[in-house]
Amino acid sequence: MPFFVIMGLGGAPNRPEKMYCVPLKEIKYPKLYPSVLTKFYHEAGKDFFWNGHTLN
Repeated sequence: MPFFVIMGLGGAPNRPEKMYCVPLKEIKYPKLYPSVLTKFYHEAGKDFFWNGHTLN
């Protein structure tokens, strides 16, 4: 089963300004670069859904 890292940036812990849902297999370096995070943007406040292959 895939593992995802959910990160919230800015704002408050319970209401981040930006959210990212990054598959662990995409994290190849100890530092996450903005170019990597951009691909996994998730609108804050929206629900997550599993479609069988990825978490949206």
